[in-house]
Amino acid sequence: MKKTLASISTILLLLSEPAQAAADGWMNVFVTETAGAGGSHYDYVIQNKSDLPITAIEWGRRSGCLGDPVLDPAQLDASTSFKAPAGFGASLKSGESGGVLVRFEGQGAGHQLTGFTLVGKSNNPLLNAGFVCIYRTDAKVWQYKAPILHDTQVPLYKLSLSPLSFEGDGAFHVITATLSGSDDQDTLPEVKLTSIRSSRSDFSIGSEVKEASIGTDDRSFQILGKPETLTVEYQITDAAGNQGFASATLTVTQPVDRTPPTLSVALSPVTIKVSNKFETVNATLTLKDLVDKAPTAKLVSIISDANDFSFAKDVANATLGKDDRSFRLLAKRTGNKDRVYKITYEASDAAGNKTSVTQTVTVVAEQKSQLQHLIDLLLDLLRRLLALFH
Repeated sequence: MKKTLASISTILLLLSEPAQAAADGWMNVFVTETAGAGGSHYDYVIQNKSDLPITAIEWGRRSGCLGDPVLDPAQLDASTSFKAPAGFGASLKSGESGGVLVRFEGQGAGHQLTGFTLVGKSNNPLLNAGFVCIYRTDAKVWQYKAPILHDTQVPLYKLSLSPLSFEGDGAFHVITATLSGSDDQDTLPEVKLTSIRSSRSDFSIGSEVKEASIGTDDRSFQILGKPETLTVEYQITDAAGNQGFASATLTVTQPVDRTPPTLSVALSPVTIKVSNKFETVNATLTLKDLVDKAPTAKLVSIISDANDFSFAKDVANATLGKDDRSFRLLAKRTGNKDRVYKITYEASDAAGNKTSVTQTVTVVAEQKSQLQHLIDLLLDLLRRLLALFH
């Protein structure tokens, strides 16, 4: 919302005609400028009594007053409104094209013009640097002239955004803007969100920004999480029309990959017969990742349930920490029990996500056929019979 400047400046006016002014009592004349909701109000104080039967007031952007003011009301600017309540004030409404000359008629002895108000069409007369002139028509001279002081300092503000960065996860994120700074005269300058720009050529503010009202004092909006660099800009305008700008950048980073790759491991063979020799085992790995096109795998460990297991003695041709998919295992049982080897592989992606899979290889006793089993029983029976006769 627009707030108007609140400032006061006082000018000691020099008389263009000292002798005439002194005779009429125009001594120690001051003009005070005060900006209010309606425009700039000028009061002049005359310490000695002075009657002003006819006075002309001019305001404009030119460098000086008219040499021969026109006092005919019919020749006034069409946009000019004029009133002089009780003979003590006048309201001038001017276009921005130049000065306005208004006739004021006093109400008799002891009455003088004590103030007037200038209101521009833009509701911001301070934007038009110019002058104030009062003309004493009965003396045919300008009694005094005063330049309109105006604010020329640009508002100095800094913009902060929170957060300054977030992950481009495809969701909308609320951004809060904070402006800090000051203007040398205006404590409540006008603030407008002027633009939200992206480093992406296909950026669409209509679909990627929500709850942002460009051209208003909007300090909270939502940004869609797509990787890019955004520039947010605000315009700060004081009551004198000075414009300052404050901008800040917002970074939407690449989405963080938090999903581990998938891994499947198939060993061949999964069972080996007791031979007390090293037998070759081959591994087939299948790994995929949603982001990383080339995830990696490695052989992490080979262990056994045997109490006397030793990697150095029971495993051959296996390189841990590498993508080793072929190795040899000792086909040995643990007493009368099957020996179980556990083989673990690990897959990882570029983001460091990991997953592991463990498969087993079992060393089993050689299975005898029914005939061989029957022969063994007969041989055992024969040995027992022979023992009886001895």
